[in-house]
Amino acid sequence: MLACLALTCALRVAPAAMHMSALPDAPPSCLTRRAALAAAAALASGASPAHASLVAAKVTQLDKAAETRNSVGAPEKHLPSLLAEGGGKEAKLTMTVPHVMDPEKPHFIEYMWLKDVGTDAVLAVKALKASDPSPPTLVASVAKGKTVVPMLYCNLHGLWEGKPFAVA
Repeated sequence: MLACLALTCALRVAPAAMHMSALPDAPPSCLTRRAALAAAAALASGASPAHASLVAAKVTQLDKAAETRNSVGAPEKHLPSLLAEGGGKEAKLTMTVPHVMDPEKPHFIEYMWLKDVGTDAVLAVKALKASDPSPPTLVASVAKGKTVVPMLYCNLHGLWEGKPFAVA
């Protein structure tokens, strides 16, 4: 994961909004800095390069397209929380939410991600299935000094955004 994040930090492409043209079939010159960061975050979570690009594009699209946040469903079951551990230059962040993962309805958290407050870049992302264990969890290493916002998308209740969290 550190290698992926270090690689993305080395990118010096002008920031721009991610477009669907930044998906795997697009030539590398079409890849924006934001798309590269989001793809690296998905790769760091263990996804294949093609899957990483699709997941990163999807959560960015959900975030931009959302007309409302935190407005449908019970907040106590949808607001994500973060716990930080570790010393050194990075902290291990564990994001959880007390939400069911029910494949029969289905009702589940589809995506969890950490967004950089300063750049809106996706720092870590995870796609989930209804059959995954509850509570849904995302674990990622994030550089100290960053401020992140935990985000999630429920298949029935839409986009939820947690409180900004300063990684110390």
